[in-house]
Amino acid sequence: MPDDYQSKSLKGEDPERKLKRKSHDPNGKTKSEIPNQNVKRIKSVKKGVKAVSLKGDTVPLGKFLASNDKVTRDRAVAALRTFISGSTENGIRQGLFSKIELNNDHWTSSATLATVDSRLDSLAMAKLFKGLFYCYWMSDKPLVQQQLANELADLCLVYQPQSIPTSKGMAQALTTRGGLTLWRGFWEAIRREWHGLDRHRIDKYLLLLRRYTERGLRLLQRVNWHPSAIAEWAQILEETVLNVSDVQTPMSLAYHFCDVFLEEVNRTLESRPENDSESIESITIQPIPIDLLLDPFCHALAQARPGTAILQRIIESVITPLFENIEVHLSTGKYTPPSSIIPVFSSFATGICVEGDNGRSIDLSLVKTSLLRTLFKTGAQKDCLEANRKKLYALWATRGGVTDED
Repeated sequence: MPDDYQSKSLKGEDPERKLKRKSHDPNGKTKSEIPNQNVKRIKSVKKGVKAVSLKGDTVPLGKFLASNDKVTRDRAVAALRTFISGSTENGIRQGLFSKIELNNDHWTSSATLATVDSRLDSLAMAKLFKGLFYCYWMSDKPLVQQQLANELADLCLVYQPQSIPTSKGMAQALTTRGGLTLWRGFWEAIRREWHGLDRHRIDKYLLLLRRYTERGLRLLQRVNWHPSAIAEWAQILEETVLNVSDVQTPMSLAYHFCDVFLEEVNRTLESRPENDSESIESITIQPIPIDLLLDPFCHALAQARPGTAILQRIIESVITPLFENIEVHLSTGKYTPPSSIIPVFSSFATGICVEGDNGRSIDLSLVKTSLLRTLFKTGAQKDCLEANRKKLYALWATRGGVTDED
């Protein structure tokens, strides 16, 4: 073996030279003896970067919400709830809706909420609900899915503004509008991601859709079904799940919303309003202005595209069952719906009303007349498609609609 090769061999290498080579330091110091200058430099760079936290002081990253570890997902959802509700969840929310002082001026003044509260920025909402969509995607087993569906839907109800105004009416407006903004975020996300679902996961997302439908109604219930809040709620539906004129709206999503709507209205009427400061006996149950809640459905009836079944689905799942329930309660139970699949909701006997010149009326005969008038006006709209107009007029006549001349 040549001498120069043997001199380069590790076995024949001088111990002192070997130590210098291992340390990569010209002075012969080992790694443990080298001052950790790089570590100090890295720490100084990261000093201004906000650390990732699951304590609720910032929105959790999507990788935590969509983690394959259930413990991590649970911690992320809990942190998100704290972040949305703020530190005042157990304080200001108690008794906030005990007496409704919300008026139209308060609602109009709260319109700039998104510009004031950075948590409700449209981009932030899109990122958040994409993470929540896949958080629910990763959940397995029915009980886990049911619990998570309730927790995610409750985010709309626990929202608190970053700064609480002194006016109770303004606080009610800001809280309700913020909850509806989160509600909008869900519908925009589910509409965007719906086509990516497979048949193995579709059922659990239908459950999540049902839970969000009910939470949206509870947002309106706790402000006594204020017309301004209902108008905002209806606009969200017209731009998302019931935007049936847009080809990007999944029809199966709209179908299921129509199928569960009256069931969730009934569930809301039968549930105790969210009010911790009053006893059950002292709570006055406010009837639902059903004519206002039907506005997004009437918009869909007028705009339904030819070739889709959404118009017939709305009639069969919402309009017809509603009229049949009115007939049952007007006849005090003597009338029986022609189809056994039409559910009869006992809460509708005194739980639905219509807006009138003299306030709200729970007279079911007036409710029926108002709904017939709404159907006729929907068919008479200029932007109502001709094919839809004919079907609406036919439905109006079948249900007992009469002209002013008659």
